[in-house]
Amino acid sequence: MEITHNFVADNREEKRGYIRMVYHRFELQRGEVHPGHTHDIDHVTLLLTGSVLIKFKSKDGQQRALYKYAPCHFWIDKDIEHEFIASENNTTWLCVFLPPEGYEKDLKEFWNETNLYGD
Repeated sequence: MEITHNFVADNREEKRGYIRMVYHRFELQRGEVHPGHTHDIDHVTLLLTGSVLIKFKSKDGQQRALYKYAPCHFWIDKDIEHEFIASENNTTWLCVFLPPEGYEKDLKEFWNETNLYGD
């Protein structure tokens, strides 16, 4: 499933060895939304510029929200639904995905079968 963004984005993606990076850039006004979604694997988000409001459902099922200001990083566990709302113009972030610990299969197969944006 591909996310349809309601903002102009430079969605570059790079895979090297065990690391997969996805680069996003908001280019609209404050308040634009990167829609709610989940991932099949844990990942870390590096907030490079700007700030975001992150809305997510915690593991105990409660709706939560927090602000993050660049530069910073934060982990998002697999299966946690989350969305980003830009608090400033030109907010940029980089998502870094790693295969689960102990993954035995060929990496190409892993990246092809793993849905980074869960249904």
